[in-house]
Amino acid sequence: MLLIKIYEMICSIIKLILLKICYLYKLQFSKISTCYMGKGSKFILNSSSSRIKVGKKLICREQVKIKATKGVITIGNNVFFNNGCSINCRKSITIGDNSIFGEGIKIYDHDHIFGSGTLVRENGFIEERVIIGENVWIGSNCIILRGVTIGDNAVIAAGTIVTNDIEKDRIIYNKLNITKKQYI
Repeated sequence: MLLIKIYEMICSIIKLILLKICYLYKLQFSKISTCYMGKGSKFILNSSSSRIKVGKKLICREQVKIKATKGVITIGNNVFFNNGCSINCRKSITIGDNSIFGEGIKIYDHDHIFGSGTLVRENGFIEERVIIGENVWIGSNCIILRGVTIGDNAVIAAGTIVTNDIEKDRIIYNKLNITKKQYI
């Protein structure tokens, strides 16, 4: 078990070195940064204007995708992403220090523009920054959409779709109306 952990850590370091070589100045790490990238996790930078800035101690479990098509993703210190998280940036996404993300979280700072009689893929995008404060906990399978600011110390319960700003020190969850059926 220890050998497997050592092997994974070495692979993660090699992956980060190769990424840094490929992306040069577009992928920036803190001077005393440690970053663990689990199996299948990756940074993707698609244009000359895209950037990803990473603070100290980033942990990404398996299949985490951090993609800047254009724009800038800034990730603070001591941030944790669980399996299957996805960040897609066209403008600006900022994540504060000590924030943790459950499995399957999706973060988008853009939407497609659509209108009748036209192909959606040809209409472009509406882009608005996303800001996630410090010490935020986002539960599994949440979706964070464009233009949202989540305040420090907020907790977003699993399965919540966030379309509006969340004040600091708040707990947010989807309220489900469940009716009980009685069987005789």
